[in-house]
Amino acid sequence: MKFFVIVSLLGGSLPLLAQQQGTTYPLEITPAKPATTVDPNKVVLQVGDTRITAQQLDDLIDVYPAATQIFLRGPGKQQFADTVTRMLVLAGEARKRKMDQTEKFKEQIQFSEANLLAAQLSQRVSEDVKVDEPRLRKFFEDHRCEYQTWRARQILVRATGSPLPVKPGEKDLSDEEALAKAQDVRKRLVGGADFAELARAESDDTTGANGGEIGQVRHGSVAPSFEEALCKMNAGELSQPVKTQFGYHIIELESKEAKGFDDVKAELEQRVRPEAAKQAIDDMIAKTKVVKDPEYYGDAPAPAASKNK
Repeated sequence: MKFFVIVSLLGGSLPLLAQQQGTTYPLEITPAKPATTVDPNKVVLQVGDTRITAQQLDDLIDVYPAATQIFLRGPGKQQFADTVTRMLVLAGEARKRKMDQTEKFKEQIQFSEANLLAAQLSQRVSEDVKVDEPRLRKFFEDHRCEYQTWRARQILVRATGSPLPVKPGEKDLSDEEALAKAQDVRKRLVGGADFAELARAESDDTTGANGGEIGQVRHGSVAPSFEEALCKMNAGELSQPVKTQFGYHIIELESKEAKGFDDVKAELEQRVRPEAAKQAIDDMIAKTKVVKDPEYYGDAPAPAASKNK
């Protein structure tokens, strides 16, 4: 059997062989120094009569994740050569025993080949799939909050169940009482009350001591409902009471910075591409007849009740 056939069909078995030798490939590695350029046709390993070129070895390494590839082409080069040697020696002995002639082996080869072909096609689809601008713009609209930063201040009215402690001398307000108080606080602000002074007097959050200032806020740094409120607001606006696990917040948005579509278009394409590729593959599968035996997979309908009962 030619080595390239071994690469295509048995590459997925190498991690198991490595584990049997006690070899552990690290999850995080330091990139090796750039290797000296080698003629891809140069034979770099010979096992019995099998001669393996640098290109063939490199093709075999390509079946691994990117981080592992760096290791195998650098500090793990010797270990990998030992793994390949072990694989070829054992495979050769197995052929002598005609283990490659069994039906079980032939079936496993078919599935191994199908698995590697499927992986290669998935990569090709991911590279070739077209992501049109309308789809990118829709994704941008759906995730626009992720491309904004805000500067805001707040007044928090604690509600029962909040992880924040009740202030000394204060009552543990029910949810209804906390909402009513938050609405009253907002009414006072609309009426002209100074936000900083009211925050120092009424806020149950530690930011109250700073006049409610919470500084710059980025996507994912605050509760989802809090972020959603910020995203919808314009600078200078005052929010309605916003409920989080801490209680009810009255938010004043001081400033907002929002990236435009063109600013993040390249990033959007990278984010959308995997889903677009998945959809393209799902479409291929949807066009193929697939039948699952209901009894084998446990989806068989329950037997009808006997009419004799």
